Amino acid sequence: MDNPTALRIACFCCGRIIPEGNLFVLVNRLHRIRKATGSDEIISGMASLQICMCCLAQAREAEIEFSETPVPLLSVERVGLYSYARKLDSPTQPCLLEGKAENCSFCGISIGDGNPYIEIEIHEEINHAHPEVVPDSTRVLGLACKECAETYMIWL
Repeated sequence: MDNPTALRIACFCCGRIIPEGNLFVLVNRLHRIRKATGSDEIISGMASLQICMCCLAQAREAEIEFSETPVPLLSVERVGLYSYARKLDSPTQPCLLEGKAENCSFCGISIGDGNPYIEIEIHEEINHAHPEVVPDSTRVLGLACKECAETYMIWL
């Protein structure tokens, strides 16, 4: 019998419910504030893409359709997903942005201390009542300064 406290998380590609205890991949848009201490504050966030492992396996070989996304996907999210899918088997998978990213991925402007920005990240989660991020699975796909976020992103 299904656990009534488990979240009903659906794949944005195939639309199927991801069963409790199963892995899935999530692309997040995190609204953050840059802090001089290096531990930037998260203000809010949303999933722009969640995909089951079956669809992710298909993404390793070919482009797939995302019919259930709540917002239009950015190129950095789409390209990042395919890159993540292909490199997932590698135990030494590098971050897609090496080191601490300092510049907007769209316009190149430096994101200074105290400035708001969007971090686009990808990681694996396990579907439970409180989904948990798989350790060492998070990769940063890109950053957007406040102006580019307002230009290129839609929020729910």
